[in-house]
Amino acid sequence: MASYPPPFSSSYRAARTKFLDVAREAHAKIISLELEGVRGPDGEVLTIDIAILGDHGTKDPANVFLHSSGVHGAEGFAGSAIQIDFLRRVSRDQALVKSLAAAKGTKIVLVHAVNPYGMAWIRRFNEKNVDLNRNFLLDSRNFEEMLSDSKRNVLYSVIHPSLVPRKDTWCFDCRFFTNVLTKIFQYGYSRTKRAVASGQYEYKTGLYYGGLELQQGPKLLVDTLTSIGVSPTNTNLQLVLHVDVHTGLGIFGEDLFIPSTNKLMDTEGLISVFGSDRVALGTVDSKAGVLYETEGSFDTIALQLLRNSSTKPKIITVCQEFGTYNPISVLRAVILENSWWQEDKETPIDKPVKVGLLRAFYPDSKDWETRVLARGAIAINQCLSKISVRV
Repeated sequence: MASYPPPFSSSYRAARTKFLDVAREAHAKIISLELEGVRGPDGEVLTIDIAILGDHGTKDPANVFLHSSGVHGAEGFAGSAIQIDFLRRVSRDQALVKSLAAAKGTKIVLVHAVNPYGMAWIRRFNEKNVDLNRNFLLDSRNFEEMLSDSKRNVLYSVIHPSLVPRKDTWCFDCRFFTNVLTKIFQYGYSRTKRAVASGQYEYKTGLYYGGLELQQGPKLLVDTLTSIGVSPTNTNLQLVLHVDVHTGLGIFGEDLFIPSTNKLMDTEGLISVFGSDRVALGTVDSKAGVLYETEGSFDTIALQLLRNSSTKPKIITVCQEFGTYNPISVLRAVILENSWWQEDKETPIDKPVKVGLLRAFYPDSKDWETRVLARGAIAINQCLSKISVRV
């Protein structure tokens, strides 16, 4: 049996190499989408890499299981490790290989590093400071709508100045904790958290900025997913499952399945796949705390692409979120990194500000890694069972 390096990686470059190597071993079809005009810290090309298993020859699959990592860049190391671990299982488990080969009309699509710039440079956002999990709005009119009076994030406008200090601000922590506690006292914890994290479309230097147009990575992904069968023209399509892996929210090392919006999701379908004890619904969860709805999240991509499908396939799509540290600590790391990046786009990734952001989303803990891999594998098995692939 082949000896493999650990599935977790210390850099985007290492993660990409592992993913591509094991995808080839698993005889997956590989598609690499290169970003233009940007490079990684070592001058490396930045790509969104896609590995397709199952019946990857069919243009019009009946079932698609989509698993994605790295929408939020620095969060991508968990999802990457889960994908690498799964591909290793495929490459050495002959029973699973046979089951996948027998899955006619079924595609398993692993999307590695949706935001390769953020993963390479240890950022949550992309090369234009856009939060890609607020950017997947496929109708351009939706960006305009986000600036309307009915959609505009008014409270964020009030809080924004507190979230973008200069990197050389005297006593960053003094200012940070004073500002945060003041806003929480003024507006309440729940309201403040939703205002900050749900996304905004006005302040280009701010946090969770959704942009004013679809970014190049999302454009490439939309075209690719359409070409492999997640398309209204695919009249064979019956089921789409999508698990988008994130980190940073919830109890350390524990996972929850959180829909980006309760209005559009098939909650019965979610529970049928993942169980009621791990699906977070409503506005508050006992493990994740205050929840918030977002616009333009990647886990709504199938819902948007198939909105006009005449066959109305079943769509079950969700974020699998792994907890790290308390939300104030995570927010501090995001604000501090952004303040440095705004003044130096090439801040070295070994600087404390970058290491701090990385560890906010990828703790330096073997126990955390073990729990993430275990729960990630279980979620993949649950999805494969749903599309009748024996594991």
